[in-house]
Amino acid sequence: MTSPRAELVADAAIAVLAAAGMRGLTHRAVDRAAGLPAGSTSNLARTRAALLELALRRL
Repeated sequence: MTSPRAELVADAAIAVLAAAGMRGLTHRAVDRAAGLPAGSTSNLARTRAALLELALRRL
């Protein structure tokens, strides 16, 4: 992770995972948790697997 936005998205993804589990981990949910406009998360992580990898790297 190199950018502050990537760290924000990863932290939000971790929070979504903790609150809603794997089924709740969506790009929209992460956008909402991070306070970002819709579609922002998918710019950093195109797939759900990439989003999960981003969160795991942050951990």
